[in-house]
Amino acid sequence: MARLTLPQQRAIETRERIIDAAGRVFARRGYGQATVQDIADEAGISMGALYHHFKSKEELFRALVEDHVRRDVMEYEPRPAASVREAIEHFVDHQIEHLRESDLHARLNVELWAQAAREDWAREAVANTFGTFRGLISRLIVIAQEAGVARRDIDIEATSALMEALFLGTALQWSIDAEHIDLDALSATWADLIERFIRTDSGGDVDALEDGVTRLLEDLREEQA
Repeated sequence: MARLTLPQQRAIETRERIIDAAGRVFARRGYGQATVQDIADEAGISMGALYHHFKSKEELFRALVEDHVRRDVMEYEPRPAASVREAIEHFVDHQIEHLRESDLHARLNVELWAQAAREDWAREAVANTFGTFRGLISRLIVIAQEAGVARRDIDIEATSALMEALFLGTALQWSIDAEHIDLDALSATWADLIERFIRTDSGGDVDALEDGVTRLLEDLREEQA
């Protein structure tokens, strides 16, 4: 991969700053009330600099949604596990920590989903991310099956949809009623649900599972780079 020049690196950093600023503004004010000027002010740049990277607020919304997917993939780091259960707990812990990141992040999720319910173009953008995550979960299930960790008779498509629904439903409750949602308690039960559903009598090869997940993440990061 060619090394980036200083201007190219600065352009990437400015683009990311704009996307982060858009996320904060959308979470605070809502997409409908937010203006491009609000976002430029939040990012500390001129309107001209913002329009150099994004032609409209709609384009910024799409970029923000796509960035959610990219960062989730880039930030996940598999850890060595002594058992299948421990590997599952690591995966669940990552999802839980993703929810804990900030109240602003939780409110942004709700705003993105709300906008998707109002506008067809936003629905398409958000639905694409849902599809991306379902695809990722499907690939993880196949890796688990090949390692002998997951049952071969699992309906991969249905399981992927239900596992994503579990995360999205938890995220929605956490964003609206965090006071009554104990994420630590949910974490253990979440891991139980996955383990009891996928496990095989033999238990499988946890090292093969880790190797497969590591290769998958490397491939995804190359695609994202």
